[in-house]
Amino acid sequence: MAENDKLECLRRLQDVLSRKFELESQVETIPADLRHEEHVLEHERNKLEELEEKFKNVTEEVKSLSIKYEDAFNTRTGYEKQMEFLNTQREYEAMSKQLDEAKVQESSLLRLRNSKIQETETVGKELEAQKVIVEEQTAKVSEEKGRIDSILDDVKRQIAETDAECEEIK
Repeated sequence: MAENDKLECLRRLQDVLSRKFELESQVETIPADLRHEEHVLEHERNKLEELEEKFKNVTEEVKSLSIKYEDAFNTRTGYEKQMEFLNTQREYEAMSKQLDEAKVQESSLLRLRNSKIQETETVGKELEAQKVIVEEQTAKVSEEKGRIDSILDDVKRQIAETDAECEEIK
């Protein structure tokens, strides 16, 4: 009978140890979802940083183009004022040519500036949307981390219980 008791103890110990190994493998595999969510969050944060940099660059371009447009506008209005004081046909033709070039330059800069303003608005909207995505993903990661922490605590408690059972069987 003693041998049967020993075999029974060994079977119980084997069951307890297999349960313990199962639980330990869960401890290793459970955080995989969290790692995936953290990876997604990191990707979204990188995308946000890129959009912030793009927004900054486009805003600087708009400022630069605005200054250039103001200069072109002032040049054109200066030429228009000079047109009133011309005496010869040759001066008039030369000034008219410069005025036409100034008008072309001014309208070109105006179109370019307006397109950059639209791009700034578009990038700004993308930036705001990306901020929302990052906030949502951050909340999701925090929630997932809390859930996984509670599961891991439970699993570690079960492992401690199986260790206690093993000691009891021994």
